[in-house]
Amino acid sequence: MNQQSILLNNIILTEPSVMPIHLLGELISSDTSLLNPLQKSSTSRLLWSLTYSFHPSHIVFESESSKLFICTEHGYVSVYSYTTLNLSLMNTFYLQYNEKSQPVIIKSLAASKFSLIVIFNSSVDSTLHFYSHNGLLLHSLILFNEYISQIRFDHNYLWCLELISSTLFYFLLQSDNIVNKNLPEKTQFISFKQQSFNPYRFASNQIVVAIMDRASTGIILLFDRYNASYLKQITSPLTDFQPCDIELTNQMLIYRFPHIILLTQLDNEQSIEQIYAKRNLNITKGKSDTEVLVSMSTDDKNTFIIQCYVK
Repeated sequence: MNQQSILLNNIILTEPSVMPIHLLGELISSDTSLLNPLQKSSTSRLLWSLTYSFHPSHIVFESESSKLFICTEHGYVSVYSYTTLNLSLMNTFYLQYNEKSQPVIIKSLAASKFSLIVIFNSSVDSTLHFYSHNGLLLHSLILFNEYISQIRFDHNYLWCLELISSTLFYFLLQSDNIVNKNLPEKTQFISFKQQSFNPYRFASNQIVVAIMDRASTGIILLFDRYNASYLKQITSPLTDFQPCDIELTNQMLIYRFPHIILLTQLDNEQSIEQIYAKRNLNITKGKSDTEVLVSMSTDDKNTFIIQCYVK
């Protein structure tokens, strides 16, 4: 059986009221001493579950095209069509890469309606690689003297977090069709150079940008996405654990810890719910503000799970 057939056979869509027996991500109650009491009873449910045969280093959902991209660190990509009632495999491919002598390790991945944007791990200058949704290399842009650790694309903004200067900047595009080799001039959003705050991860929604500190303080700073004005500081609800990553919807700030996914209300910082996922790998938002996608490893080193929860 080929790889594509295997992937097709490993999709489990659940009925609205049904939770699969073999559930790796379980909703847990609010009686843990690590958190403030939850404000509501658990209401999230598992929408679908996908068994995956490769380590899913990156998962990205592109809302305009309704495509879910799952990518290994070496550039093997699976593309799923994701509608409200259906999740189906469309294509699999390896990303083309010109420098064959170097190992391909993907640092960060983003998606627009027409393109995949990729940063490969490099000890020198970072390069933005633009691919079609079929994995064909369209063009590349070298960013000299910069080390990009994370990229995101949303609402025609291509965001880049640069570690050397501790700067978040963006390219504002006229459309999300990134086939033109000439990108507009980059715009600095915020710089933390010569400050004690060291940006590590960031997330954005239609209103704000959240930036997480690398230190173990669990501090997250919120900024207005259109004028970069400082809004407020948020401290992680789990004081004994440093968040691995964060995600934003228009209503929720979502934390990924080594053992759980924590959903909090963005406006008042109240904890909404926890998803127990002790082997989680990454998170991303889904088709709506109420969906969160979580990838996890299993006891079988060749089997991984990607699950979609809806609040």
